[in-house]
Amino acid sequence: VSLVVLPCVEELFAENERDVVRPAHVVHEHTGNWKWSMELSGSSVYDVDPVRLIIGEYSKLLTIPVEVMDVHNVMSELYKNALEYGVFRSARKTMEREIRCNRNEDTNNNLLDGCFIKLDIELIKHEDRPGVYIKVEDSGRGFDHAAVMAAVDGDTVDVSAGYGLVLASSLCDQLTFNETGNCVEAVMTGNGGPL
Repeated sequence: VSLVVLPCVEELFAENERDVVRPAHVVHEHTGNWKWSMELSGSSVYDVDPVRLIIGEYSKLLTIPVEVMDVHNVMSELYKNALEYGVFRSARKTMEREIRCNRNEDTNNNLLDGCFIKLDIELIKHEDRPGVYIKVEDSGRGFDHAAVMAAVDGDTVDVSAGYGLVLASSLCDQLTFNETGNCVEAVMTGNGGPL
C-alpha cells in the first residue's frame, strides 16, 4: 500500500478570486501534543455530529487547558454558523438558481455535492499560556464578518442573527476570519496549567 500526498494550489482551480480560501492567520505555537481534524462533505453534514465526536475525544485528555464546556460552546456555534450560513445557504442559492433556469423542482438530490465543512482542534501555547486552537472552514461564499463583528463589539448585534458569534467571541482570546468569511480561527486559553 502506498500513500502519495500531492499538495494542491487552490488558485489554479478557482473560477474567480472569491473562490480562493485565504487563511485567517492566528499566531500561536504548535505544541505537537494533540490535534484532531474532521472533514464532512456532501450529505454527511446531515448524518454526523462532529462537535460531539471531537469534544468526546478532547474530554479524554489527561490535561485539559480550557474547560470542556467552553470549547464545546465555541466549536458548536462556529460549526452551526458554517452549516447554516455556509453550506445550507449555498445549497439554497443553487436550488433557487436551478429552479429558475431549468424549471425543474427535482434539484434536491445533489444540492450538497461539492459542499464541505472542515473542523480542526489542537492544543497550543498562546502568549506562553496553554490553550486550544479551533478552525472551522466551509465551502460557502462567506459573509461580511467585519460588519457582524463590529456589531458584536459595539453590542448592537441582532440576537437572532448573531448570538452565536457573541457567545464565541466572549469565550475566545482571539476570533479571526479570513477575508472571504468562510473560515474562522479561534484561540482559547485556560487556567494556565501545564500543557
